[in-house]
This record gives sequence, structure tokens and C-alpha cells, in this order.
Amino acid sequence: LITRDAQKGILRGITRTVVLDIVKATNLTLDEPPFTVDEAMQADEAFVTSATKLVMPVVSVDGTKLANGEPGPVVQRLRQAFRNHAAHPRRHLCRQAPRSRRRNQ
Repeated sequence: LITRDAQKGILRGITRTVVLDIVKATNLTLDEPPFTVDEAMQADEAFVTSATKLVMPVVSVDGTKLANGEPGPVVQRLRQAFRNHAAHPRRHLCRQAPRSRRRNQ
């Protein structure tokens, strides 16, 4: 999986963070190099993440199909894993942070 480094002009959103956690948990290889639109157009699969679209497959850019123009198997697995996480966050990747205890003053 190739994505831009969050330090290079994209938002490090919650959805992106969860998807990257899923990627790591499923042993997919993650790389964050700079890349051009032309290089992205050569991808086998593509997707975007956002709070409103979650994990949204990208099947074309400016009217040009990516790969076969259909969502690929990796994107579909990531979408399902994200939905599972959202439905049952305690059973999946994110561990609950310990609750802070108030000290009696």
C-alpha cells in the first residue's frame, strides 16, 4: 500500500489513522513516498479516506479508469475491516486508553 506521508500536505485524520492501523494489523506493506498523479494512475487499486466517505474506492481519475475500473479486493477488505472496527471498536484494533482516576483532594 502506498500513501503520501501525512507530513507532506495531507490531513492525518482519524479515518486514515484507523485504516493505517488496519494495514499494519493485516501485515500489508506500507510505504509513504512522494508520487505523481501519473504514477497514481498506474495503481492496481486506489482509495481515499475521509470522515464522511470512510474508505472510498477510486475507480477513475478525470474520466480515465484506474486498472479495470472496479473496486479491487484490497480496498474491499479495508472497507470491511473499517466497518467492523467502527461497529465493534473494543474488539478490533484500538485499545481503550485507561481511564484517568480522580484523586480526592
